[in-house]
Amino acid sequence: MHGVSPRLRVKSSLSSSTCTQVALGNALVRATPLPSPLCLVSIALIMAWPALRGDTLPVPASTTQPPPSAATDLHLWKKDIAAKVLPSQSNDVELYYVELPFDDLAHPDLAKKWLPTEWCYPVSAGEKPVSSCLNQWIEIKNESGDICYAQWKGAGKGPSDDADYVFGASLPKEKTGLKISPSVAQYLRVTSENARLSWRFVEGKDVPPGYWLKREEEAVLFSAMHEAGPPAPPVLTSSSSEKDYWAAYMNAYLTISRAQHSEKKGDRKEARAIFVQASNDLRAIQTANPRWETIPVQKRIGDIQAKLDELAKPAPVKLSLQQEYLNAFLRMKEADEALALKDYPVARAFYIEALQRLKSFNDPDLKPGIAKAEAAIAAIDKDHPSGK
Repeated sequence: MHGVSPRLRVKSSLSSSTCTQVALGNALVRATPLPSPLCLVSIALIMAWPALRGDTLPVPASTTQPPPSAATDLHLWKKDIAAKVLPSQSNDVELYYVELPFDDLAHPDLAKKWLPTEWCYPVSAGEKPVSSCLNQWIEIKNESGDICYAQWKGAGKGPSDDADYVFGASLPKEKTGLKISPSVAQYLRVTSENARLSWRFVEGKDVPPGYWLKREEEAVLFSAMHEAGPPAPPVLTSSSSEKDYWAAYMNAYLTISRAQHSEKKGDRKEARAIFVQASNDLRAIQTANPRWETIPVQKRIGDIQAKLDELAKPAPVKLSLQQEYLNAFLRMKEADEALALKDYPVARAFYIEALQRLKSFNDPDLKPGIAKAEAAIAAIDKDHPSGK
């Protein structure tokens, strides 16, 4: 046995004999299959011998525990946290945001210890520091399991040094551990001051579409219209003013509108060129300051790329009016045939498609066909609601 003195060794194993002999110094102890107290003491001495001799026992990696202050997984839920609803900001577009009791700028030593490295951006000499916590996304869940997403907007009033709670596994120092905007409260149906919520950090790329993104886009445009200064400079830098960024975003938004107008006119080539320009403008904002309104900027860039991919494909061939009419009546005929075969789900789908096509012509002469399709759909829904 590794690390055990030659004078203290097991003579035979428990599995190979009906009794066990343990040498303890010059004495011999005989143990029965049910270990006697003396046998247990002997085994304990064997296990403890390296430590008694001054040796250091290696600790398996799986049993090592992080120090109490080490950061835990940011994606673990903090459950059953007392929440408070913040006052409404009547002079602005309501956003989905929260306040948490930590300020990285006010407590840089704690920030260095707790903040994830991927949150931190290099700051140039002379550049005004910006909070790495600002606009980080969190997922919030109420007691019914409804989920909402919101952005961290600061510490608010109260303690701003509770990193053990925000990033670790400790309970909050104060009674209230989470402050939520009215939009979040309304979405999660929080009406009581004694509400209990669960929350965790999430990556911005994992935030699904929802009111939280729609409101964020509305708020950015609202601010862009009200806060933008003169036209944005040709090149944005990390030292550009906040008004310069708002003006640049507004310019990009207006460029997107121009591209959409060109697409509606049918000039796909011009639309594509203008969309590229808008994308470049947004990427310039992202390059100059990756932390400036990250989610709306990234979302717009993604939407533009999807549109560019669509415009890169050949334009759909427009059918002649006669062909469109023919297709509509062929679909009606297929619906009649499916109905005769009692294939009600297929018949209903074909009638709906025929109805949509006939209505699109806005032709009074097609009213009988429209009425027929509507009557057939209503009859199927009434007599065969389950499709049988």
